[in-house]
Amino acid sequence: MEGYSYEVWHAGEQLFWYDSQPHPTDPDLSESEPHHKHIPPDIKHHRIPAVDLTFSQPNLPTNTPFASFAP
Repeated sequence: MEGYSYEVWHAGEQLFWYDSQPHPTDPDLSESEPHHKHIPPDIKHHRIPAVDLTFSQPNLPTNTPFASFAP
């Protein structure tokens, strides 16, 4: 896997998203590089670490309906 994004929407509004686009010059994200979460305000540019995400194990519980979407 080279990258991903997870988007969360409610009632037509994007609440937040996760992605793995590297931002090596942002020291605030180094704890979870390359994983981070976009949140309001200014959702496109407001990023926080996403320490609960990884490339080494599934990021969704295997008992969810979304688990069936894995390739």
